[in-house]
Amino acid sequence: MQSSRLVERLKTYRTLTPEQQIILKLLAVYYGYSSLINLAKCLGSLGIREGDKTLKSEAVKARLKPLIKAGLLEENVKSGGTRCCRTLAEVLTRQAVVDKEFDLFAGAVQMNNPPGHGYYRYSTVDDCIREARIQFYRGDYARVDECLESGAHYLGKLPPVNELYLSWFLNPLDVAWFTTHHPQLLLGLAGFSGLHQLLYLYADQKLDGFLEQLLFVSQGTQQELLNRVALELRLLRGEWDEVAQRVADQSDPELQAIAATLIFLRGDYSAAVNRFEAALLQLRKASGQRTAYFYGLAGVFYPLAILKNNDTKQRAKLGTLINQAIKADNYWLGIYHQLALFQRFLQGDLSLRDQLLNTDLTYKISSGYRESGYPETLLTPPLLLHVFLALIKFWVKADQFNHVTPLSQKLYRHLLDNGYRWPAAELAKIFTSIEPPRSMQWDRSFFDGRPALAELFTSRPDWDLALDALLNLPKAEKKAEAVVQTDKPTRLAWLLSYDDISHHLDIEPREQKQQAKGGWSKGRAIALKRLAHETHSFDYLTEQDLKLCAHIKEYRDSGWYGSGTYFEFDNSTPQALLGHPLLFWADAPEVRVDVVKGEAELRVKKLEGSDKIKISLEPVPGHEQKFYVAKETPTRLRVLEFTGDHHKIFAVLGAKGLEVPVSAQDRVLQTLTSISGLLTVHSDIGGSSSSAEQVQADATPRVHLLPWGEGLRVAMLIRPFAAAGAYYQPGHGGESVLAEIEGRHCQTKRDLALEKQRAQTVLQACDVLEQAERDGAGDYLLDQPEQCLELLLQLQALPAEQAVLEWPEGVRFRLLGQTNGSGFSMQIKRDNDWFALQGELQVNEDTVIEIQQLLGLLNNREGRFLKLQDGQFIALTEEFRRRLDDLRAYADLHGKKVRINPLAALTLEDWQDDAGFKADKHWQAHMQRLKDSRDYQPTVPSTFQAELRDYQLDGYRWLARLARWGVGACLADDMGLGKTVQGLALLVDRAPNGPSLIVAPTSVCMNWENEAGRFAPTLNPQILGSGDRQRLLDNLGPYDLLICSYGLLQQEQVAEMLAKIQFQTVILDEAQWIKNIATRRSQGAMNLQAEFKLIMTGTPLENHLGELWNLFRFINPGLLGSLEQFNQRFAGPIERDRSAEARFQLKKLIQPFILRRTKTQVLQELPPRTEIPIYVELSSEEMAFYEALRRDSLAALSSADAPAGQKQLQILAAISKLRRSCCNTLLANSAVSLPSSKLAAFGDIVDELLDNKHKALVFSQFVDHLQLIKNYIEQRGIRYQYLDGSTPAKDRQLRVDAFQRGEGELFLISLKAGGVGLNLTAADYVIHMDPWWNPAVEDQASDRAHRMGQQRPVTIYRMIAKNTIEEKIVALHSHKRDLADSLLDGADISGKVSADELLNLMKGEN
Repeated sequence: MQSSRLVERLKTYRTLTPEQQIILKLLAVYYGYSSLINLAKCLGSLGIREGDKTLKSEAVKARLKPLIKAGLLEENVKSGGTRCCRTLAEVLTRQAVVDKEFDLFAGAVQMNNPPGHGYYRYSTVDDCIREARIQFYRGDYARVDECLESGAHYLGKLPPVNELYLSWFLNPLDVAWFTTHHPQLLLGLAGFSGLHQLLYLYADQKLDGFLEQLLFVSQGTQQELLNRVALELRLLRGEWDEVAQRVADQSDPELQAIAATLIFLRGDYSAAVNRFEAALLQLRKASGQRTAYFYGLAGVFYPLAILKNNDTKQRAKLGTLINQAIKADNYWLGIYHQLALFQRFLQGDLSLRDQLLNTDLTYKISSGYRESGYPETLLTPPLLLHVFLALIKFWVKADQFNHVTPLSQKLYRHLLDNGYRWPAAELAKIFTSIEPPRSMQWDRSFFDGRPALAELFTSRPDWDLALDALLNLPKAEKKAEAVVQTDKPTRLAWLLSYDDISHHLDIEPREQKQQAKGGWSKGRAIALKRLAHETHSFDYLTEQDLKLCAHIKEYRDSGWYGSGTYFEFDNSTPQALLGHPLLFWADAPEVRVDVVKGEAELRVKKLEGSDKIKISLEPVPGHEQKFYVAKETPTRLRVLEFTGDHHKIFAVLGAKGLEVPVSAQDRVLQTLTSISGLLTVHSDIGGSSSSAEQVQADATPRVHLLPWGEGLRVAMLIRPFAAAGAYYQPGHGGESVLAEIEGRHCQTKRDLALEKQRAQTVLQACDVLEQAERDGAGDYLLDQPEQCLELLLQLQALPAEQAVLEWPEGVRFRLLGQTNGSGFSMQIKRDNDWFALQGELQVNEDTVIEIQQLLGLLNNREGRFLKLQDGQFIALTEEFRRRLDDLRAYADLHGKKVRINPLAALTLEDWQDDAGFKADKHWQAHMQRLKDSRDYQPTVPSTFQAELRDYQLDGYRWLARLARWGVGACLADDMGLGKTVQGLALLVDRAPNGPSLIVAPTSVCMNWENEAGRFAPTLNPQILGSGDRQRLLDNLGPYDLLICSYGLLQQEQVAEMLAKIQFQTVILDEAQWIKNIATRRSQGAMNLQAEFKLIMTGTPLENHLGELWNLFRFINPGLLGSLEQFNQRFAGPIERDRSAEARFQLKKLIQPFILRRTKTQVLQELPPRTEIPIYVELSSEEMAFYEALRRDSLAALSSADAPAGQKQLQILAAISKLRRSCCNTLLANSAVSLPSSKLAAFGDIVDELLDNKHKALVFSQFVDHLQLIKNYIEQRGIRYQYLDGSTPAKDRQLRVDAFQRGEGELFLISLKAGGVGLNLTAADYVIHMDPWWNPAVEDQASDRAHRMGQQRPVTIYRMIAKNTIEEKIVALHSHKRDLADSLLDGADISGKVSADELLNLMKGEN
């Protein structure tokens, strides 16, 4: 196309000087961008110099400047090169050829830019194209191909050869010049030029005339291409009659296809299909390719002709035909892809609608040429594609769009303006339908008397399309298979596991042997590999076994750690299970499973409140899924095979089903009749096969029972055909059921309301089922034998016509009877220091159970049923079961004996009134002592100088009664309630009978001495110190009160000396000090001898129940059994299983020996106590230090290989270091001194407290942390007292007294040294600088201030470093705080912290 720009530039060119024209011609031949230096050399070769020297760059630049300004040259801003403008390049080069100057310019270019030698001839793509173009203009086409092949091989990304030739040919088109200089290229160039015009659909009269001139002038592939594209262009311009004349009697299959297209466009679809078929046959014969397809535009209309002709056979092969067209990979590929989807849509795959409607390919409408005059690329989808996309969308859903887009309007205008009347008129048809008011804007006159493609298909409702697709499905025949069994002493059983949710089936083969007494062994597993490769070695395999084995396949697995093989059953395995006689449930191996052939079902029902009928396929097949396994009853599986027909039906109906208007009911009935041979039809609107036998429906509920764990899985189902056929949920499914029963086509009409009514009647009679849980399949789950047995009683009581009970093989329950304990007898007599129990339970005349067996059976019971053997059960009433559970918890089953500790006698009191209870005189005497101690009314000795509060008086009396009974006691009152004064009252009462011993922490010993001197003047307190200890012990007598620290008790020599003395009373104050069974102080305490032992502790439980066991071992040894028995009966169930029953039993056992009162219960006058957590934000430097330490610790622990116990110690050590770093970096690394955020926050709190005249106790578990705090407050001149483990005992009380007198604003105390036994009510604030693992220890420390004598509210601050392990420790407090109270007040209990939990604390995990 000769543009106005070209004319203007040629005009300018002619005004240039000769030198300027030479420069332009030189650059036109050079073609690419040239540097100034290169251009100077080339000009020098042409004689343009400065004297005898090559032009300098500046001189060349000066010559180029006016040419660039005139637009004749173009600059590359990036590289700095210059080239001839593309509009002139070909014109000037052609002129140079005409003027015989081309070789002169080409020689100058090649001399100064010679190609390289060897493989790498060209440095750039431009170099390659320049060399090829020079050879083209010389007419050496072989050299052109050689240049381009070399460049493509080593440079890549070269434009296609035909595009290069077109760029030289069409810019501008000069037919006369090419006829003179390149006549042999004309046909090929004409064909590709026509193709270019076909892609972009532009008008070019000169090109049209050129194509017309060469039409049908010769033979060969180039001529065929030219003929085809020239006629396709005329076809699109609407010149249908002229094209018809041209293609008449033409032998080229592509032109025959155009002839077939014209027949199609006239509406003769059958004739068009025949003509297309003949043309394609000829094309394939000529090409020798059986799957060849038309390359031209006409091929697009063949599939449309088949669709319109609506011949079933032709439609069946249409998918294959379109796939062959797609594989041909021509310019019309995009249209074929859309036609493939459109064909599937018409076949009923309605899910494709959105894909078809939402296909929007980006495109631009172009004149076919760039601004420079160069033709656009051939590698582009044809513009016509977008017309076809619009047509297909219009066919799918005509009302999808409500307006014409600007781009679509632009496409229409482009087609019309360039003379392509036919596609423009198709768009006009579509646009007029979308926006009728604007119809005058669009010219549809082309279709006057002609059919339009837009009207080829009309969009139809989904149901209409779907019913058509269903009617066109082919029919299939069914085959039956015979079942073969064999009798041999060895067999292969197949254990099945079925997942109700995924419907997946696992299969495990087991080799079983026949046993001498009948029955079969459990069997041994057989490797799938052997069954896959070595079936010949198993002589007992049946034909059905071999069929299953054939489905075991070997698979290869490759992964990061290498590759291997494994064996699995393939996806077709379910069909091999059909009718196999030796299939059993894996979780109930005695129950045989029937696997039967099922069918997919078509559900047809009228939608409530709607005028629609819904048709759906059940179940829904997965993608390419062939088999589906469904559980029909608890012992029956159905295998459904999805045939190709089923998948076609599903594609038509879709996952949500197909909705059809009620007005189309007759068409639906016709469709059901057509496909009833393919699958079972459930219809609510009738619809049957005229040959079906009518059968009366059975509405009797069938109750299926299947073992499930220790209980039963129960299904209530309906079997409409009674003795055969499928089962259904009562009242669910279609009323009309059409199925094949024993080879006969049968139909029955179910009474859904009657089915529901009868099922409800069964449920009302069986309340066990009404209360049972149901699984996803609707089965009732009874996990307790008690429920199962009661259900059996209820079902057996039903009349026979109300329900049918269906048992699987191998399941039996037998109920021997129920007992409330009336047949239970028990005798008690002394057995050394214990009492022995004998007895039995008589269930019936034939069954008597000894007491030891009875208590042993309780371990394996479920609910109130005891399982004996062979499926036999006895039922216990709930009350009798509870009493037996308690008895088992307190008794010791030793060998054949059942014994009970005398101290547990209280737990048997409620048995004494039973008729079968008998006891010897020793038991009677023991119980009399207990009664006497209860009736004892002690009084406080007159010499005791304190006035006891009411609750303290109750505590004294309780202690005196237990002392009289001869058992130990645990006084567990809250800290600060006066346990010391209650103990002193008892000591005064017992003092005349001999010496007593107090064991207490060092910090508390002096407190006992002071309190005894104050309240008990008759006592003679003596502290066991460093003097002549033996002499002191030898002289002990009545009224003497020996006070000893735990530190001394753990010394072996002192412990041995104390163990030799028979004390009247021994009191362990703060008894949690002996909680650890493994310590020397605990061992020393256990050896102490006394008439009465008393432990005092505000925290009988700090961490776990093992601590409670050790405390009771001291006061009442044997009551809780051995540690192993205690863990088995109580600690494990309570801490691990959170057993409320075990907790209640333990509470009942220890309750007589523990007295605990809290402050809130007995001291209404005690001021309030407020706890406030202070979360301290560490600085970024401190946080970085902490994180580095945490990561290093985790890395060290992960690489450490140590035993479990040692590993836990390593973790605790690492955690301790982390906790210290939260307080101050110096505590974790003495070389790192960062300002402490926690110390700064502490300073702010202290300033506020002192300003308001408050005093505070400051606790830390780290003594070196206390030292840092001490230095800090000394620098600020704050008065204080200080106490840690190194403070001498005599100095401790002095410092306490000094603080109480007002000497000091702060009292710094280490948690372990001063957390117990101190009275510091002068302080009304408590500051915990770092959280300890056990909140009880912190509470105890806080109660130094919050105790009797405190008049002000007490506030407790806990300093917690935010986002650190301290936060995690505080979170643990809520789990531990009520460990003791759970036994005393009924709260929950938590257990020990494991190594994994400790590690998770470090990792920051919950």
